[in-house]
Amino acid sequence: MYAVSSSPTDAAKGPRTAPALELESPSATAFKRLSHRARRALRFAIDEASETDGGMVDSGFLLIGLAAEAEYSGASWLSNLGLTLDDLCAVSQRILSRQPQTTGTRLPISQAARCCVVDGIAEAGLMGYQKAEPEHLLLGILQNPDADANLILHEMWIETASLESEALASLPTWGSVHHRFG
Repeated sequence: MYAVSSSPTDAAKGPRTAPALELESPSATAFKRLSHRARRALRFAIDEASETDGGMVDSGFLLIGLAAEAEYSGASWLSNLGLTLDDLCAVSQRILSRQPQTTGTRLPISQAARCCVVDGIAEAGLMGYQKAEPEHLLLGILQNPDADANLILHEMWIETASLESEALASLPTWGSVHHRFG
């Protein structure tokens, strides 16, 4: 698509650049590479962000969305670390100074949260998964030490090595074509 231009004037302008990644769009390539559980985690993150005055969906909300999905689906990484969704929400509100919001608006996804999702999708691909699971997105958060989510984890005394081990142990391993080796 980038090598062939649609008109002579386009060819004179030089090569095209890829459009910006838009995770909110259901047609986005990145969104299609997420499993149903990962999409549900993003939905939980967006819902949580819309209820507070954060201004956008940042990596802290992504972490909360992943925790909510873990509680919903029964994934073990959250409970194995002694965490609860309520604890994550309380620490997030306290250290990131979030207040309840009264109006519901569509919020953008922060660049840091996008990087976490994209890194999680890349991690899934490296591991041979066709679609990224929530645990891959959690690994994506851990690859971005400057993300707000890591402030929350640090405040809760959660070691990244322990969280990484739990995330890897929680990954679906039944080997179906849906999850592995597309």
